[in-house]
Amino acid sequence: MSATNGNSDKFSKLPELVKPRHYDITLKPDLTNFTFEGHETIKLEVVKPTNFLKFHSSEIVISEASAKTSEGAEWSNLPIEYDSKWMTVTLRLPEEVAKGDVTLTLKFTGVLNDKMHGFYRSSYKAADGTQRYLASTQFESTYARLSFPCWDEPLYKATFDVTLVVDEHLTALSNMGVVSENVGDGKKTVKYGTTPIMSTYLVAFVVGEFDYVESQTKGGVAMRVYSVPGKKEQGEFALELATRAIEWYNEWFGIDYPLPKCDLIAIPDFSMGIYLFL
Repeated sequence: MSATNGNSDKFSKLPELVKPRHYDITLKPDLTNFTFEGHETIKLEVVKPTNFLKFHSSEIVISEASAKTSEGAEWSNLPIEYDSKWMTVTLRLPEEVAKGDVTLTLKFTGVLNDKMHGFYRSSYKAADGTQRYLASTQFESTYARLSFPCWDEPLYKATFDVTLVVDEHLTALSNMGVVSENVGDGKKTVKYGTTPIMSTYLVAFVVGEFDYVESQTKGGVAMRVYSVPGKKEQGEFALELATRAIEWYNEWFGIDYPLPKCDLIAIPDFSMGIYLFL
């Protein structure tokens, strides 16, 4: 762990020993108990020989950790060392890994906090006066680590596959469009397409009860504005402006919007002025 300035008590970076290339993340949020379960597989490129893996994780309990190298070595039940000050976890490997590929698999649990960062809960009053909850994310600048273990610095860019397991009646959104949805036992498992290469702070997902209004740009980009039930008409103006804005930028820069959809979600509690879904 090395400091980026003269005072190592203020900030510290991860050692540049490995580079994450792809995350496959499954999360199961519980809007009743404000918790979530998670499972992820991270494909890593080892750039310098190492006998440990250090990454970011905060307010998350990792119950299982295993690793497999491209040379065929497999290790399960790796010892887990937490550092709450630097919000990191270190996994000690039984032997040094040379340059090559490593697949890291983790199982974990976390909390849907009320701090408006990480994977957090937000409340609102429904039309019948009852209090309802939704869960959304705010990962900028370094809060993805509250949702899933990761290399949570902008330097580390990767692709992401996200799967959300939610109650059947809820809407689940992420950066990319849905590629499959399976329903059973009151739950639905929603899998999304692979993202472009990007930093962890750009990953996003939202789970809750939503209505939406929609349109399409001239280039075929699906536009939607989501709101809590009963208020979708309030999204019409935002939908019109967002659609026109993407069309204008396409023409001005001569570069088409690269993704098939653009979602805007009205969140009751949000610490940033705006957050963009890719």
